[in-house]
Amino acid sequence: MPDKYHGCPLIVTTNIWEPFVFGTRETAENGIEVMLIKTISEKLDMKAIFKVVDDAKAFAYITEDEDTG
Repeated sequence: MPDKYHGCPLIVTTNIWEPFVFGTRETAENGIEVMLIKTISEKLDMKAIFKVVDDAKAFAYITEDEDTG
């Protein structure tokens, strides 16, 4: 397993859930988990890209037929 990933993207999908993730609907800016991911990506020479999903999708229920909503 390589030690460095030469700037490869690390795409992280999250919702805003303080104190773990602070930010806006467009971007995760700060928080405990954001700092953790940024530290790991820096050590592995990766570029962390945060995508924020809305609360309706993040906290949706999964039914028996695997539909969400």
